[in-house]
Amino acid sequence: MNKTGIIYKIVKKCLLSYNYLLSLPFRLRYRKIFVFGDNCIIRKCKISSSRNGRVIIGNNVLLLKCVFHFENGVNVIKIGDNVSLRGVEFIERYGGENVISIGRSTTMGATQLEASENCSLQIGDDCMFSYNIKVWASAHHSILYDGKRANPSESIIIGDHCWIGHSACVLKGSIVPDGCIVGVNSLYTKKNNIPNAIYVGSPAKMIRENISWCRDLLPINEKI
Repeated sequence: MNKTGIIYKIVKKCLLSYNYLLSLPFRLRYRKIFVFGDNCIIRKCKISSSRNGRVIIGNNVLLLKCVFHFENGVNVIKIGDNVSLRGVEFIERYGGENVISIGRSTTMGATQLEASENCSLQIGDDCMFSYNIKVWASAHHSILYDGKRANPSESIIIGDHCWIGHSACVLKGSIVPDGCIVGVNSLYTKKNNIPNAIYVGSPAKMIRENISWCRDLLPINEKI
């Protein structure tokens, strides 16, 4: 290994050690709730309520300004390797066994993720979430029909390599297939089964299929 490579490894190790020290108070305070992988960076995160919560974090994960809220029930959050979350709010409440899982290499801006009443919220690998997004596998108030509640919470599945646009909302019972794009300000409510498609609007409808996407902004008409 050349001199530059050696210096790079030393600097990287020092930065990881520095970030570990910064996150040490959080790790110690919530050591009964969190299970950390290697090389994780935890900055400015907080727990607003910690009843019956468990968070399992993979390797090389960044959590910045994230908030965790657990209320009653058995609540679990699973975060895969190489995930970057900035300003994400996790909410699990109203009892039951609630699970929120985020796959490997997924990145996410300010997003509210909520699961309640024995529901799960599953997000696949290599997804990209913009900001001001809401994903709710829950019902917040009761709708009554013949005197009985008629709006149960329902689980959500977002497949691998999905791109969720700014200010989009994905509601309970939805399925976003692999490789799909949900457009800006869209309200996604369906169990769709067509992958590699673009869904936009309120409610969101498919406007194009057989697409793919990548994180880099390529020149127009350039093939990859």
